[in-house]
Amino acid sequence: MIARTVSQLAQKSSQEAKETAALLQSARKAVEQGRELTSDAFALIGNTARAAEESAAHTEQVLSVLTEQSNVLKQIDLGLEQISVVIQNNSAASEESAAASQQLYAQSTELERHVKVFSVK
Repeated sequence: MIARTVSQLAQKSSQEAKETAALLQSARKAVEQGRELTSDAFALIGNTARAAEESAAHTEQVLSVLTEQSNVLKQIDLGLEQISVVIQNNSAASEESAAASQQLYAQSTELERHVKVFSVK
């Protein structure tokens, strides 16, 4: 009877040892999967950080280009203002020239009228 009890206990211990080994193996697999997932997560975080840095660099480049374009547009605006001043000056000079031409025409007409009085013989 003692032998049977010892045999049953031995079988039970053997079975429980197998179950414990299976649980340990399962736990090892779970830990390994956890490590892999953690490694993947770190890789994704690293990729995300690099992408954010690249995005920031591109944003700085765009800002630089926009600033340069703004400066060019300001220069164009100044150039257009200068052209406007030149056009206004030319317009005033043209009006003065037209007035002088009218005066010269009036004077030449008057001179012609006075010269007709004289006759050449």
